[in-house]
Amino acid sequence: MWTHNLDPTLLHLGPFEIRWYGLVYVLGFFLAVFWLQHMRKKGFIHLSKDEI
Repeated sequence: MWTHNLDPTLLHLGPFEIRWYGLVYVLGFFLAVFWLQHMRKKGFIHLSKDEI
């Protein structure tokens, strides 16, 4: 049986730490905003910049 020992922490800065899954959430948010802006420019969705 395989047992993982992956550390969820990406970076330690004193009491502050950044975890891998937090980084994925942030990247997903920016990817969604980029995709919405791209689709708006192509005319597939009708949203204003403020709505995005």
